[in-house]
Amino acid sequence: MLRSRPGAGPAAQPMNASPQALADRLEITDILVRYGEGLDRRDLDAVRGCFTADVRAEYAGVVLAPGVDALIDHVSVVSTFAGSMHLVGNVVADVDGETPRSTCRCVAYVLRDTGEGVRMFMRGLTYQDRWARTPAGLRIDRRRHIPEWSVEAPVELFTASHRVAGPGAKSLYSSEEIIDSSIRRS
Repeated sequence: MLRSRPGAGPAAQPMNASPQALADRLEITDILVRYGEGLDRRDLDAVRGCFTADVRAEYAGVVLAPGVDALIDHVSVVSTFAGSMHLVGNVVADVDGETPRSTCRCVAYVLRDTGEGVRMFMRGLTYQDRWARTPAGLRIDRRRHIPEWSVEAPVELFTASHRVAGPGAKSLYSSEEIIDSSIRRS
């Protein structure tokens, strides 16, 4: 049995956890990070591997049809973005019992080329997940994606892989070009 610190609420991390509970927490955190990385790398097979075949999910109040194919279809919108970065944090996992549950916070940065320049859409999210124990390990079998807040702003990109500048820019240099030119001048 996991024991929490005296006076701590239900979300408190246990002081004394079994090796299995620690392994479950680590696996849950790893899968949540792999989900974000899969989205950001446009690797939908990696995203698929985070869920059970019969997952049920709700994204921003939209209840998806049952099954991982419907979920993948829904999140495949990432392929239309100029770039994205999902930062996963604040993972709280309740692994006491056969049906683990977790809540995690995420900040998603999404870059979209709007035709008038690249804009960044930043959104704070909460994921509430229920996990199933499968032969392949823990997998998400219920997901609730809750948007908490969002911000939109223009963005200037500095990497060679994104050669774009905002409206009115006089020149465009990648960081590699700036470094190369300063080396040539030395």
